[in-house]
Amino acid sequence: MVVLLGLLRPVPALAQGVLPGQGDTGTLRRIGDVLHIALPATAGATTVIKKDWDGTFQFGAIFGATVATVAGGKELLAKDRPDASDARSFPSGHAAMSFSGSTFMLRRYGKKVGIPMMFTAGFVGFTRIKGQKHYADDVIAGAGIGVLYTLAFTKAFPPRGILRPVTFQSGGAGMQMQIDTNRNDSPATPSAPAEEVARPRFRIEFEYAALHLRSLSGSAPADTGSPLELGADYRNYSPTARFQFDWLFSDPHELSIYWAPYEARDFTRVYTEPLFFSGVEFNPGEETTSRFRYDEFLARYRYRLVDNPRLDLRLGASLAFRETTATIVQEASELSSEVTEYELLPLFHLRLQLYFHPKFSFIGETDAVYLSDRHYSASTQLGVNWRLNREWDFTFGYRRLARKLQDDEVRNQLRFDYYSIGIGYSF
Repeated sequence: MVVLLGLLRPVPALAQGVLPGQGDTGTLRRIGDVLHIALPATAGATTVIKKDWDGTFQFGAIFGATVATVAGGKELLAKDRPDASDARSFPSGHAAMSFSGSTFMLRRYGKKVGIPMMFTAGFVGFTRIKGQKHYADDVIAGAGIGVLYTLAFTKAFPPRGILRPVTFQSGGAGMQMQIDTNRNDSPATPSAPAEEVARPRFRIEFEYAALHLRSLSGSAPADTGSPLELGADYRNYSPTARFQFDWLFSDPHELSIYWAPYEARDFTRVYTEPLFFSGVEFNPGEETTSRFRYDEFLARYRYRLVDNPRLDLRLGASLAFRETTATIVQEASELSSEVTEYELLPLFHLRLQLYFHPKFSFIGETDAVYLSDRHYSASTQLGVNWRLNREWDFTFGYRRLARKLQDDEVRNQLRFDYYSIGIGYSF
């Protein structure tokens, strides 16, 4: 276990509405604005150029559903943007449109054009986060909408049929039809023995959740800094999203990665007492902006210990990398302080799946470690899984994260509750 701590960075002058590290991002935003139109436009134009009218219909329906879902989510959820410009942050429309177009190209026409476009769509998401227009979970949510609609309703472009000339043989004549399965613009799908495809090797999951912030407190230094409840009364029930990828590289061995970001901001809090944070004293009575950002990247190995129609039991270990940043800004006094901590933490993993019907099962899962009263972490999920078919499954559940890290420099403690729906696709 390794913990690295970065301490405060005083800022002598702040532009209006700019937090440390934000800077001038206008050019980056404009690039993202152009690309998020260019990617789906390329997908639509390709279907016309190829005279692929089935593809035109498929992409039109997918793109329309994507845009409608994003617009409805923005109006219904009304999550404030990082720059406080409006309350239309969740989900990211730029990410949804970009990943809709690029995933369509990948699934319909193959890897040569699809993979570069997927990386471009990822860059569009980066511009939205860096440009302070979206939080990271907004981008995950938008990407998931675009990807999942496309996977559900797009079929690979059919192989090209080649008519061969009339051939004459003894007793008759005929015309030969050959199917070209080695085209560059269509992914190869060789057949495999039934036993090799009984269990899909890959699975992606986008999890959408209402996050309840139970507690989020910190101080720097740990013992003498002012105890802060960042975000305790702001975005208390907020929409969020996370992404997971599973790889069954050799049954019963499996690797997984996931990304779970969260960010909370208080834009106009006024403290009645002086605030001490990492060596800087902030004035009472002034509007204060607080920002808390938490990113967790986890890599996991697990072994399928029990595997039968009634029970699936997996044991393993995870390695979690976490970045936690707390920022305090008073623009009127040109005061700012920021503390960032990095944590690399091993976790024990346990997953139990109990089937009470061939399509329905109960899931219990945890990644946890206890090092001391000053340092522990536990993420636990309980849920019900519905497997629609071999490709699609849905998990309705509850997840809790409890974590504490305290040393001489900083104290950080948080508890989240997630009420979630996970949409999984296996291939």
